[in-house]
Amino acid sequence: MNMKTKKTLGLVLSLVLIVILADSCKKDKPGNTTTGPVNVTLGQSYGGGIVGYILKAGDSGYDSAHQHGFIVSAIDQASFVQWSPNGINSLTGATGRAIGTGKSNTTLILAAYGSHSNAAGICDTLKLGGYTDWYLPSLAELDSIMVTTGPVVGFTNAEIYWSSSEKDDSSANGQSLAQAQLYPAGNYVCLKSVAHPVRMIRSF
Repeated sequence: MNMKTKKTLGLVLSLVLIVILADSCKKDKPGNTTTGPVNVTLGQSYGGGIVGYILKAGDSGYDSAHQHGFIVSAIDQASFVQWSPNGINSLTGATGRAIGTGKSNTTLILAAYGSHSNAAGICDTLKLGGYTDWYLPSLAELDSIMVTTGPVVGFTNAEIYWSSSEKDDSSANGQSLAQAQLYPAGNYVCLKSVAHPVRMIRSF
């Protein structure tokens, strides 16, 4: 094999390798949790909604090298919906209240109740802005968003919104903008059979 043939063969092999590598890497598509370094500001439109909270030191999931936080849908997903379908009174295990527990709470609620006619189910089944990884926020997540950007993302003082945090077999925690901003340590304990608005979030 002469030198010219070797060079030609090497070029062909290089092109084949490039094609294989390109085919194995796909662009990230909406529907998955937003990943990678980002630089956003509170109230900015991003990732299918509005940046409602940016994690800070002490928050679960905080990374000093990369921004992470919560994207809030720009509108309510339901004006009034029950926490449990048809007012079922049973424990789901969704007792997480802290930042970082909303997603796992939602998973537990769906496992217990399914996705029909309940607050967590609405978040799980809706596709918004091309994304499908929305969930019902935990109490601390809901609190943090309301205190930080509540009026910006459209929360109103009067309405009590559902969180994914379960209190007991018949009740769960809710929060209003007025309560969160005046008394951040306080919250509402609401019967699961009572209908309240829902606002879903996703992580970035």
